[in-house]
Amino acid sequence: MSSIPGEKDLVWLPIELAKKVKGMNDAITIQQEINTYIEQFKQGLRQEIKGLDDDILQFKAGMVNAKISFKQVQEEELEALITIWEQAEPEISKLKSQIKQVYSELDGVLKEINRLDSALNSLNIYKLDHLTEVLNKFQKFREDKELFDFVMKYMERK
Repeated sequence: MSSIPGEKDLVWLPIELAKKVKGMNDAITIQQEINTYIEQFKQGLRQEIKGLDDDILQFKAGMVNAKISFKQVQEEELEALITIWEQAEPEISKLKSQIKQVYSELDGVLKEINRLDSALNSLNIYKLDHLTEVLNKFQKFREDKELFDFVMKYMERK
């Protein structure tokens, strides 16, 4: 309580209401003023709740519209993709047949490469080395023109 005699302690009331009832001495009038304030406060809360309910309904309606719009866009995009696929299908089939043709041609090339690889692997390196030596000697022999002419004439006689 307050230390000043006759002054009321109205801490639990809102400031505006406390100022209104501070000068009142009749308990019934004070009670009516508090009840009026409470009813006005309740009415304000009801209006705020109604406003929130309206906002929630608008939000839900917006979400429903967004969902419908999204589904519509999704269906349109799907239809567009189907159209593109249908237009591309003949070209894809043509490309697949060309790819099969290339693979069949590559198969023949691969077999030839394998055959050449086997042939190279079966070569006698000694004979190849000997052939290289003979060719080198022949090259040196060709460089000496007189000797080359002599050998060629000799070969013609035989």
